Amino acid sequence: MSPLTNMLVFLATLAGMEVFAWWAHKYVMHGWGWGWHKSHHEPRSGWFEKNDLYAVVFAGVGVLLIAPDPADRPRHGRLSPAGMDRRWHDGLRLSLLRRP
Repeated sequence: MSPLTNMLVFLATLAGMEVFAWWAHKYVMHGWGWGWHKSHHEPRSGWFEKNDLYAVVFAGVGVLLIAPDPADRPRHGRLSPAGMDRRWHDGLRLSLLRRP
């Protein structure tokens, strides 16, 4: 593929991931998944909260979607948005933990 096509696929993947994250937060986490997500809106009592189970579940789904690639194509376009998302949210979370 051309560099332009690669960039467009990357940007489309990033945009799609953000749309899914918005949808999952609104309709899953604040809907039928409130039992786990509620802990995110309450004072934390330890290092982890039930809401962290979403990261485990979504990471597992991501691994399942990446693993069965029969063509063994480079996976940068699929891994980079996830890495950017992880760095953004983990960085945000760590900065909130450091506040007095």
